[in-house]
Amino acid sequence: MSLLKTPGEVAAIAGYFFQYDIFATEIYNQLLENDLEWVEFANNGAGKLDDVLLGTSDKVIAYQVKQIGSSNFSYHDFTQSDTESIFQGVYKGWQSVKTKYPENK
Repeated sequence: MSLLKTPGEVAAIAGYFFQYDIFATEIYNQLLENDLEWVEFANNGAGKLDDVLLGTSDKVIAYQVKQIGSSNFSYHDFTQSDTESIFQGVYKGWQSVKTKYPENK
């Protein structure tokens, strides 16, 4: 049986490599500390902090990962948008996560 990959599939999964690397490292670090209680990916309620959330006994670690090393990304791009900037979305996501887990840092 041959598994044929389309260029679109390869490009899509390659775009997630940076995220997976960060997630694997952070999950591993929390496992080493014996403090990982739960992991969520693509959490709809976390706004722009939806890429991964890690829950420990006293904190929630939430990520929005952007790989921008090869683009012309500016402070203006981070803070301004016609709809919602990354900064605004991350703040809203933090508020949402803080409301859901009020006892956690």
